[in-house]
Amino acid sequence: MKKIIFIIFMFMYLLNSCSKTAGPTQSLWQAESLATATPSGQEWKELEVKSPFTPTMNFSCVEFQDKVWLIGGKADNCKNEIWYSNNFEKWSTSTASAEFPAREKQAVCVFNNKIWVIGGVSCKENKILSDIWASDNGLTFTVISENAPFGKLTGFNLFVFNEHLFLIAGNDGKEEKNDIWITKDGKEWKKHNTNPDTIFSPRANSSTAIYKNKIFLIAGEYKGQLLNDVWYSINGVDWEIITKNSSFKPRKNAILTVFGGRMWLIGGVKEKDEKIDIWCSDDGKNWKQIETKKIPDNLKGYNIISYRDRMWLLGGIENNKELKNNIWSTK
Repeated sequence: MKKIIFIIFMFMYLLNSCSKTAGPTQSLWQAESLATATPSGQEWKELEVKSPFTPTMNFSCVEFQDKVWLIGGKADNCKNEIWYSNNFEKWSTSTASAEFPAREKQAVCVFNNKIWVIGGVSCKENKILSDIWASDNGLTFTVISENAPFGKLTGFNLFVFNEHLFLIAGNDGKEEKNDIWITKDGKEWKKHNTNPDTIFSPRANSSTAIYKNKIFLIAGEYKGQLLNDVWYSINGVDWEIITKNSSFKPRKNAILTVFGGRMWLIGGVKEKDEKIDIWCSDDGKNWKQIETKKIPDNLKGYNIISYRDRMWLLGGIENNKELKNNIWSTK
């Protein structure tokens, strides 16, 4: 009898164990679907319509009120022109000369239903700017601060997360930073006291994007050394590293955007190769290079924006010689 009971017990144990089939733990960064998914971003097509805006580099591009806005940049000299369009074929200019001084390499974002223009470089004096401007219509700008508390920075990152505006990293003319500044109104800024164990390494000219409710910080430079690391944060102040050496080459000034449910890392300044390469990821750890066709080579200082059902590439300088106002797109 005891033998029969033992056999029944073992049978039920094994049956129960089989019903709880074990599998591999699903890591946050596991993304096998990327390898088999049909990639977009391969075919780029140039618009046939000639753009009216001045051939420009180092300008800003942002979506606001269902339009794309081009702000500032450098042609023969720095500009403070503003152009906008809802189809990339017909463009209007809000003003030949905005209220803020002409500049390049400024940071621009949309926050609290306004366009914000922060910092940049003045071409005349090669002076780093530390002012803040805002507009609720894209037509007229009001100065918020002529001397922001974070001082004169270049190569910083500006983004909106959890109803706050963040300004992180950058170079103050002496060294790269890993500071984090936060504001809820664009006027009063507070420097966050960072924990050395949960902060990204100092850098400038890195790339950021908001993806899957996380902030991703990628690449940049530190003391002349180009980086290809990837960091993420779920709150903007505590950061974790995903990888120190990603599969793409070290670079600075790359474009990082979200399109078609993925992050896209495009171009940037690399040690030798100036050609535009394109990488995509759905987790920030595993990156796949996209073989492209007809995309311009040896172009920098351009900008890329995801708008409606396409990625759009605008402007830049080719071979360090010829400024462009061409527009390319892919879907």
